[in-house]
Amino acid sequence: MDTLIAQLGQDLARAGYAKRTQARYLETARRLRARCGCDIGAITREQLREFVDEVMRREASTSTKSHALCALRFLYARTLGTPEMVSFFRLPRKHSPLPT
Repeated sequence: MDTLIAQLGQDLARAGYAKRTQARYLETARRLRARCGCDIGAITREQLREFVDEVMRREASTSTKSHALCALRFLYARTLGTPEMVSFFRLPRKHSPLPT
């Protein structure tokens, strides 16, 4: 297992995240590593942008997309200490139609 992914798991546990949330965040980190084909610490901002674009294009709920983006925020801001890597995106907003 990648040492940064192991550190992410430890940081999530220390922060008191639910087991299911921890599992989803770790899965997002694994998908990022697999997509880029290198260690998470060596991923460039451009590669990260492409991954975020992929997440946003997926046929998935707003909640699922938000979970993936929150995982990236936690990974880069808390575990790696480089919040500037994820400062370019905002979390998607859930569409709430007005009542008729």
